[in-house]
Amino acid sequence: MFADETSMLFTHSNFMEFHVNIETVLGNVNTWFEKKNCLSLNIEKTYYMHFKTKNSQPIDKSTCLDNNRISNNLCAKFLGLVVDNTLHWKPHVDHLINKLSTTCYVIRSVEPYVNTNAIIMIYLSLFHAVMTYGIIFW
Repeated sequence: MFADETSMLFTHSNFMEFHVNIETVLGNVNTWFEKKNCLSLNIEKTYYMHFKTKNSQPIDKSTCLDNNRISNNLCAKFLGLVVDNTLHWKPHVDHLINKLSTTCYVIRSVEPYVNTNAIIMIYLSLFHAVMTYGIIFW
């Protein structure tokens, strides 16, 4: 079994100590998963994200776990929201545009064949739910 959807947040004022802390904690977490709970950490799906301001310089420091490199992602899906490393909404909005345009197509396609109540139900389940999810974070 795999340990899916596990997230950790690290912070430190000194980057070198920060990097050492990440590798130490990742090793401890991996040990806890494997030895205590018979879970596996899938290294191919494991990545980290360095949050930064748009004016700060990117830091490309590789992180390893059991001699396997952990990649740095600039964007990730977290609890249904697309988050980028500068905490801008553009990647999430782009994702929503694709989803909502598909929903509009579905509604237009079925409109001649179903009654108004069915259209409203499709709208509420496919469009309204997607639009309002995560709006509190906006």
